[in-house]
Amino acid sequence: ITPVVQTLERSPEDRQLSARYQTQLGLHRSGMAKLLGHAVVGQVAITGSDPYLREGSDITLIFSVKQQAIFDQELARHLDGYKADLPGLTTSTREHAGVRISVSADSGASVRQQRAQIGDRAIVSNSPRAIERVIDAIQGKVARLADEPDLKYLLARDPGSHQLFAFLSDRFIAAVVGPQQKVLAARRQQALAELLTPGYAALLHGWLFGQPPVNTEALLASALLHSDELAHADGEEIRFTPGFAATSAWGRPSSLTPLIDLPAVTEVSEAEKLAYEGFVTSYQQYWKQFIDPVALRLDLADAGGETTAQIDVRILPLISASDYNEILEIVGSSRVEVQGLDRGVQAVWAVGADARLRKEFDGLLRSMTGSQEIGLGWLGNWVALGLDDRAELVELLSKFDDKVQLPSSKPAVSELEDLDLWQRVGRFPIYAAAEVKNPVMLIATLTAIRTMLGQVAPGATEWGESGRYRDLPIVRVGISKTWPMLPNRAIADAVALHYVQTGSAFVLALNPETLHRMIDRLLDGKVPKAASADHAQFVVDARSRLGAPLWTALLWLIQGQANESQGVARRSAEILMRGESALQNNPELLAARALAYFGSVPLTPQGDSAFLLRADGAGDALSGTLQVPSFVELPIPGSPIAKLMQRLTRVRAEVSFDPEPAVAGAQARSLHTRFSLNFGEARE
Repeated sequence: ITPVVQTLERSPEDRQLSARYQTQLGLHRSGMAKLLGHAVVGQVAITGSDPYLREGSDITLIFSVKQQAIFDQELARHLDGYKADLPGLTTSTREHAGVRISVSADSGASVRQQRAQIGDRAIVSNSPRAIERVIDAIQGKVARLADEPDLKYLLARDPGSHQLFAFLSDRFIAAVVGPQQKVLAARRQQALAELLTPGYAALLHGWLFGQPPVNTEALLASALLHSDELAHADGEEIRFTPGFAATSAWGRPSSLTPLIDLPAVTEVSEAEKLAYEGFVTSYQQYWKQFIDPVALRLDLADAGGETTAQIDVRILPLISASDYNEILEIVGSSRVEVQGLDRGVQAVWAVGADARLRKEFDGLLRSMTGSQEIGLGWLGNWVALGLDDRAELVELLSKFDDKVQLPSSKPAVSELEDLDLWQRVGRFPIYAAAEVKNPVMLIATLTAIRTMLGQVAPGATEWGESGRYRDLPIVRVGISKTWPMLPNRAIADAVALHYVQTGSAFVLALNPETLHRMIDRLLDGKVPKAASADHAQFVVDARSRLGAPLWTALLWLIQGQANESQGVARRSAEILMRGESALQNNPELLAARALAYFGSVPLTPQGDSAFLLRADGAGDALSGTLQVPSFVELPIPGSPIAKLMQRLTRVRAEVSFDPEPAVAGAQARSLHTRFSLNFGEARE
């Protein structure tokens, strides 16, 4: 999932978060968990006080230990593994509230393990203040999450046990949006900018003088870095040696000090006061009454060579002033049950009788046509929009795509006259469907629309039965060959709308084969149905297979986005390689220097740091550069996107807005989202 997130964020970079926090905690993800499992550890809790994992956050693990000796031996083995790379790693002890805390750390603060034992609970943290708060909570000296009403309510509202339960409490969210964390996080970002300055100066030295500075004194002598830039605005010293990360009490670019371990904010500047007031004003436009707790449940199941991840997220309560209730007003309160697809992608909306969408669409059509016969009175409880998994999907995409394949030659005529384009559009496997509750009114509406088109554009369209499928008449609505506005008469044969009424549903498609497939599905009983309150109001379901058209289209889209977002990564790589020539043709050293100077490692579309520096800029051997791109066969073997696409077989999401008890307000709703992800077996 991570490479897709990086692609969508247009930030192809690796912050090495997993390695960072494992090192800080003095732990390794090893096979011991699979070998020993619940025999040694019963449950594990992970807690933290802020959401800033990328910058640097406190993480505390609480283990319910069943076999203490084996557990202690395993943690000692993990810590010994770090001593080989960090010879300065030492262990000392301190005490808090009568509890002995073992502290293991190296001089560079890569390892910062805080460890304590209370009964059968083993506590491992990367923060001295965080472990103290956990100890205080266990001893009942501070509020405990288990006692909070919002957690009790969410556990009672959706009962049942799950492999993973994650919870963002009212207190947590209040702290995140409160002035203490907001101001402190802003100050830390300012400190980060100050920590980045020496590294950029060292790289600029390499650009201008052909080699990096030999030491900090040489960098200062070049006047590219001033002595006052080796201190923060608050006067805190910044320690810097070329080739290594700048460090201070605020941390380093790749790992800032957790907010909980920084001095508390007691006074603010006028600029900080105004900035926070601006944040509060915008925040309270939507969240005046409540701060929403969030609960997430995750279960994994293996069956038939596939792994299925079931993710359940509930956010509550949603207040009447929020955008969520705007959506609820549009779709109404109805629910729908949707059977899974065997191929393709489909979105289904429940459209209740109270839906604002019905009234607004009826009013729009009637005002445009002046006819009271046109409207949605025939519409039942659901509407659907989908794509069939057919080759024609990729045919149209390839007409426009120039991100993952050689750009196609431009036609000599305009797009309106491009017959090849119209033919591809006419074969595009898109469809729309809706439940019919009043067939007579549907016929009246279609007749009124046909009459209106005849009046607005006389002779422009042709309506008529084009054939039958499973004894149902299919109606074709096309452009008339005699219409004078038609630039090419062949277009009239290339593209048309086809529709059919199956009795319970109305289906519209461009491609007749797609329409046939939908008829089969509906007549075979795979029809969305009005459902009870425990079902969703909106369902998206997508299923494909390796190499199928939908799979290929999705691969192209993700890889194309990855290619397009390479600008940021290539600029970072070029800065590094021009600033220090030794980084060229040395991906490992480039990654280390990037992590030290920038706090993150730029990534190629293949997911590595094997950048090349050419006369036309930075690029890589497979994808080329911005000026001279290369187009390779997809998926790129071994790339993160390839690993994901070779395993992902299905995605399903169900969304509903569930009513909450009246005490929360008459309009209070919770947002309930359920995801199902199917992954096939891993491939080499």
